[in-house]
Amino acid sequence: MIEKTQTPGKIGILTLKIEGMTCTSCARTVERALRKVPGVAQASVDFANGKAILEADPAIPFETLAQAVDRAGYKAFPSDEEEEEKKHLQKERRRLILAWILTLPLTVKMLFSMVGGIELLPDPMSHWVDIGFSALVIFWIGFPVIRSTGFAIRNLSFNMDSLIGIGTLAAFSTAFLPYLGVPVADFAVVGAMIIAINYIGNYLKALSTGRASLAIKKLLGYRAVIAHRITPEGGLEDVPVADLSVGDTVLVKPGEKIPSDGVILEGNTSVDEALATGESIPVDKKAGDPVIGSTINQTGA
Repeated sequence: MIEKTQTPGKIGILTLKIEGMTCTSCARTVERALRKVPGVAQASVDFANGKAILEADPAIPFETLAQAVDRAGYKAFPSDEEEEEKKHLQKERRRLILAWILTLPLTVKMLFSMVGGIELLPDPMSHWVDIGFSALVIFWIGFPVIRSTGFAIRNLSFNMDSLIGIGTLAAFSTAFLPYLGVPVADFAVVGAMIIAINYIGNYLKALSTGRASLAIKKLLGYRAVIAHRITPEGGLEDVPVADLSVGDTVLVKPGEKIPSDGVILEGNTSVDEALATGESIPVDKKAGDPVIGSTINQTGA
């Protein structure tokens, strides 16, 4: 038998999908923004899977949380994980394709000029084509990066987008500095290239996190669903694992999954902990030993 030893929760657990994060600094910024919302006791944001887990009053309107995240420079959505991941991946793919459709001609033109000394377009047409196409890439397709940079500067909380955004704007500004009497080469195209290359990374990141989330969902499928809870009268009742409370005592039969983290109260057994630790050899357990939820009880009860 085991006694459930999870920390009691006085408030509910809320999960949000966060869009626009590019590094762990972004996650910390979102955490700080959510913790300032009245009714939120704790907030934890995972950059890898783009989720925020809150210990908060369930009565807090989603709009209140979304506004706090928006003020920090990001977007929050209800956690409909599978659908949101598909939309996010499609969005990143679309941005990547559009960025390179506009950037690739500029890159080819620049290489012809630098390497072969061949000008594909005459001046000043070439100059204004560079500015026009680069502006579309930077301020239209790359708007999320520029927007994030602005919020980072306002909040004095810099992130990966800040580096990319400032570098991009600096490169783009060189197209206009000569008009102010500053003798500098025109690197506007480089700004567009920075955004386009950045979107390669964003797409690969979205692809990998989607696969990681799928793997985690498969692992969650191994969780125990039903527990044999011992009643105060000494009987047994089958209840969903989610209905267990701290202090409950449950019976785990041979071959069944242990429904929750806990401590063995009576009996001896061996437990297959491969799912949690990777150890293929069952571990012997006795009264007083801790056990891990969803591992498999081999012999004792």
